[in-house]
Amino acid sequence: MAVGFGCGLPHGRRATTGVAANSAGASVSNADLLASATTVSVGQDTGQSLRITATLKNVGALPAYFEYGACALRILAYATPDRSGPPKWDSNLRRPWHGATLGPVCLSYLIATTIPPGNVLAPREFSFGAPLIEMLADSLPDGRYYFTADIEFSNRPLLRGIPAGSLDLALPRQPLATSRVSDLLTLTALPVEVSGSPPFVLARATATLGYARSAMMEFSRDCPVTLYAYRDRARRDAAPRAGAADWTQLLACAPDQVKVVMKRGDTRTMETTVAVRDILGASLPSGHYYFAVTLRAQSNRVFLAAGDADLVRQ
Repeated sequence: MAVGFGCGLPHGRRATTGVAANSAGASVSNADLLASATTVSVGQDTGQSLRITATLKNVGALPAYFEYGACALRILAYATPDRSGPPKWDSNLRRPWHGATLGPVCLSYLIATTIPPGNVLAPREFSFGAPLIEMLADSLPDGRYYFTADIEFSNRPLLRGIPAGSLDLALPRQPLATSRVSDLLTLTALPVEVSGSPPFVLARATATLGYARSAMMEFSRDCPVTLYAYRDRARRDAAPRAGAADWTQLLACAPDQVKVVMKRGDTRTMETTVAVRDILGASLPSGHYYFAVTLRAQSNRVFLAAGDADLVRQ
């Protein structure tokens, strides 16, 4: 029996068809239940998508009663086969790649069902799908990932850590952008400027409200903009998954936020300055450098390309 109330809107990019790879996980036993999950990668290039399905089998002698809702399945991805440490990705925390404010939206309903002994339960609520770009985005490198699935019930404890197999994932990605939509804001990094005597680097970025008539927005009080320098353009364009920058601005960032009421079209400009001698320090040579910045807004940390410039030791 299903009881439904409320509604929501699905989101995400539609993937092309054609199974590229799949991986089945092991089973997890929990008293009278046997749970298993399978991960599949479908599509090609930027149209790739992840699909994970879980099933439950009643291996007990009595009927098993379940209550669950629309977002019953949670997926975690790890970088190691033992699936230890913090996950590299959590499906509950994903956001649409195109920058929309809302994350996963769940329909508000409750399903109640009974599985007879020996039968299997595999409803659509035990399935998950998302564009691969929402997982790898611009921060996770290509490579092999190991998945687990959690199933949440309304009348039973969480069924946690069901192995869901592993996959080699690779995704063509564009060079680091100078502008991105994040929540209600369009965030843009301006090209760095070098001036002054002694010379310093000025990095500026803007946040423009474009997706609401008005809203209370939050920005980091101490370090809304952080600057990074790279000697190689390809590494900058692959940031942050390319690893640590050749130089990173060190800032003492408290968790305090500045709250600003913005109207549609309002722009807030933030900046940071660093002396060239502090960037080059004692180890980096004079030369051409490529820059990136991170903006901290609405508790998000967004990487953006911020131009390039010649730095000369004086």
